[in-house]
Amino acid sequence: MNIIEQIESEYRSSKNYGIQFSIDPEAYKCNLPEERVEFGENISDLQCGTFYNWQDVLIDGNVVGYLEESRSGRMLHPTTVSFCVFLADCSEPEKITPEIEKNPHFRDEGEAYVLKFATLQQMVDYLKIN
Repeated sequence: MNIIEQIESEYRSSKNYGIQFSIDPEAYKCNLPEERVEFGENISDLQCGTFYNWQDVLIDGNVVGYLEESRSGRMLHPTTVSFCVFLADCSEPEKITPEIEKNPHFRDEGEAYVLKFATLQQMVDYLKIN
């Protein structure tokens, strides 16, 4: 196994791989026609050596969530992808039920509570968009 395969294997073996993030290019695909799905403007930032890119996800012109791409500052590490649905900001913890907290997609991001999906299709399925 070469170094790239070792790094990819490490990412794929993470308990959140395939649930809250992906490293696969297919993550951006879903069963909706391409003309219904758009991505908003890039908002990029460098935090603690990791480069982030965020974009709104629009379906039929409506914002339904956002895309988060992150790339570690480590050489050869892949870009990870998550599709996020905003639930509440940190000042609204009462909106988060124990049932939501048990969801494997749930994340307390510090500033907000979100559901993170590894693929656009998972997010579309959760939102029940046809």
